[in-house]
Amino acid sequence: MHGQKIKLVRGKAGKRECSICGKQLAGVPHGATKSGVGKLSKTQKRPSVPFGGVLCTECRAVTAEETAKIIAGKKIGDIDLRFRPFIEASLKRL
Repeated sequence: MHGQKIKLVRGKAGKRECSICGKQLAGVPHGATKSGVGKLSKTQKRPSVPFGGVLCTECRAVTAEETAKIIAGKKIGDIDLRFRPFIEASLKRL
């Protein structure tokens, strides 16, 4: 080992996934190093929509529909468990 140099190569940041369905998120940067993504501004890191950078478009639409149903009188116990934390968070925002 005398005379050999060891070079540390850091991995690239992976593609972000939806918290509910696991689908790839659009509009969220990847590929650079983690520190490179961290140096971007907040608006470059994620879309400026509710749950942007966390949920995909389809899951956000379902969350919004179910939140509206809850407001209209549906019981929260009738909602799929995967969506429940996001619906509770959106109800707190209202």
